[in-house]
Parts: sequence; structure tokens; C-alpha cells
Amino acid sequence: TELVVPAGATLTTNGYKVYTSVATIAGTVSDPSDIVVVPGTPPCVADIVTDGVVNGADLALVLTNWGPCASSTCVADIDRDGTVGASDLSIVLARWGGCAN
Repeated sequence: TELVVPAGATLTTNGYKVYTSVATIAGTVSDPSDIVVVPGTPPCVADIVTDGVVNGADLALVLTNWGPCASSTCVADIDRDGTVGASDLSIVLARWGGCAN
């Protein structure tokens, strides 16, 4: 997929990572570090700390943030249902290990 932010437009990421294979940004992005260009590979959604591996650090974020999200920037809510819970834990465990390069 391609992310396009045209001139004059603003993309507000609210702390969420946006994964794309190509980014064309002529406008502004609230936090440019939230844009992650991953050419040719799908995003590693369970890698919450974005270090290239799903491991104990990601698991710790899920467990620490367990329950309803207090804000829209709930990074451990992988499935984006508003709650960090069993489905998020399942995603982390199912994708345990290194992310595709």
C-alpha cells in the first residue's frame, strides 16, 4: 500500500504507527516517526516496541496496559478494539520471534 499526504493536508497519527510500502508526503505528519516504510514486507504488528522482534518487551507492554484503553494512543491495543486483552496477547504469542526483513 502507498501512503499519500498531499500538500496542504495533515495526517494526525495519535501515536499509532502507520506501516506502508511507499510514502509520499508533501503535507505534514503530526509525528513523522510514526510513519514506518517497510518495502515489500507486511508490517510486524505485534512488534509494539518496533525493534524487529516480538519478544518479552512487547509482551510486557501488553500485560502492563491490560484493560480498557485510557486514550486513543494505546499502543498495546494491537487489534484496535479499545481494550488490551486476550486477543492482543494472542497476537503477540502467535507472532513471537523475529519479524520479516
